[in-house]
Amino acid sequence: MGTDKAVPAGPYRSLNIPLLNGQTPAAILAMLRRTQGKEADMALINRKFYQSWRGPSPNDQDFWSLVFDPEARRLLVRHEWQTSRHNGFEDVDIAEFLKQTGNAQTALIDSLFLAPVDA
Repeated sequence: MGTDKAVPAGPYRSLNIPLLNGQTPAAILAMLRRTQGKEADMALINRKFYQSWRGPSPNDQDFWSLVFDPEARRLLVRHEWQTSRHNGFEDVDIAEFLKQTGNAQTALIDSLFLAPVDA
């Protein structure tokens, strides 16, 4: 559980790419830094970025969300599922989640780094 405060190096460091309702990665990091130590004022991020149906019932679904854990001060991916027999959730470190391949991983990357076509 690192507490890095710098924007990660890489191709997106200086780009002004829309993220989470128009906020750039740098703006999100700045917001998180401002809220550290202010538990009552801690801004929460809980943004669904992908949904799929697992069947056989039409209500059997999986949801993936980007969430901020204020205690650990880190971004996680939350996988929630609902079926006719059971439901639950699992929080996964974002780095571990991105090591896997699939539609949910692609949807997260697209939601973070792709600019709208009309931009």
